[in-house]
Amino acid sequence: MRHLLIFLVAVMAFPGAGVGQSCLPEGITFETQYDIDYFSAFYPGCTTIAGDVTIHDETGTGIKNLDGLSQLTSIGGKLYLLGNRGLKTLHGLHNLTSIGGHLDISSNDGLFTLSGLDNLSHIGGRITISHHDSLKNLSGLEKITKLGGFLHLSYNEALTSMHGLHHLDSIGGHLYIWSNDSLINLAGLERVKYVKEYVNILTCKNLTSLTGLDSLNYIGEDLAVFQNPVLSSLNGLQNVKYVGEFLSISSNPLLTTLQGLNGLQTVNGYLTFAFNDNLISLDGLENLTTINGYIQVWRNEHLVSIAKAEWF
Repeated sequence: MRHLLIFLVAVMAFPGAGVGQSCLPEGITFETQYDIDYFSAFYPGCTTIAGDVTIHDETGTGIKNLDGLSQLTSIGGKLYLLGNRGLKTLHGLHNLTSIGGHLDISSNDGLFTLSGLDNLSHIGGRITISHHDSLKNLSGLEKITKLGGFLHLSYNEALTSMHGLHHLDSIGGHLYIWSNDSLINLAGLERVKYVKEYVNILTCKNLTSLTGLDSLNYIGEDLAVFQNPVLSSLNGLQNVKYVGEFLSISSNPLLTTLQGLNGLQTVNGYLTFAFNDNLISLDGLENLTTINGYIQVWRNEHLVSIAKAEWF
């Protein structure tokens, strides 16, 4: 009876709610399992939420599934999934094909897969996936081929692969991979050719190579590879020809050469190579012909040769 009364109040408060295909231009926040379970009752004809959607469980474990959202096919604004520790998958969003703004999935510690987003083919803004203990790959994002904004992946402790993004070919913002300590390479990003802004690969404790970026040829702003303690090779960057601003390879103690940058032709800014304790040569820069800034080479304690860096 309580649920029926709430339903009647909702219908009276929002006459015609859900009669059309679009609803909620101001967006909606789901904070409990009840909110999700009764969405279809309150908005029976709504397949498009025009505004932002936030799914945020204030108790941490109250939201167990998203099945009540299965009628949704598009979101006009952003989709935020934040702090839902009881959520294991994203099933319930399986009919969603389009998000007009950002997709932000953060701090859902029980989430082990992005399955449920399998029909999502358009994201107008960024993808942020951060602070997960159980997420192992990005399966569920297979239909994304172009991204309007940036791709940001950080503090996903169990993430071992970028698989799920293996059809993505361009990024309209930056690519930022930071502190994903189970990654050993970047497999899953093999089709990415173009990054409009910068590429930062930072502090990934078990990253041994950059294999997976093999198709990347254009970076509109910076390329920074910083503080990856077991990175022993830059292989994976061999097709990068153009860096629009600066290039920084720093604090990667196992790098011995710059092999992997062999395709690089233009850096439209400055270069920095610093604190790479075992770097012995700059081999790998033989095809670099244009630098429109300065060069810093310092605190590489074992660097003995710059013989092949003819631009010196």
